[in-house]
Amino acid sequence: GGTEFFPDFSDAILFLEEEGESTSSIDRKLVYLEQLGVFKKIKGIIFGRPYNFTIDDEKLSLYNILEAISSRYNIPIIADVDCGHTSPMITMPIGVNIKINANNRTIDILESAVK
Repeated sequence: GGTEFFPDFSDAILFLEEEGESTSSIDRKLVYLEQLGVFKKIKGIIFGRPYNFTIDDEKLSLYNILEAISSRYNIPIIADVDCGHTSPMITMPIGVNIKINANNRTIDILESAVK
């Protein structure tokens, strides 16, 4: 899917964050990822707390959009995590094994990000 540079999302936790976007823009981007089959491959999503974010339509909140994805694909999603373009900002290691629990809103990093 995408281009030759598109990563393999098999069994991954997808980390997303947005700056200066709107709910309709995020919805379009997530629909594109859905059409590429990304949500069928991943094990969950961490969504950083949006910065400078606009709600275009009260009926289409970020939480409604993410809840629909979570329900359709039976994947856990943790939103409003202090990472990405936000303050305070947690540095999220990329490419390490992690475990998320959406019910408890916990993210456990299971290995060192530095070798």
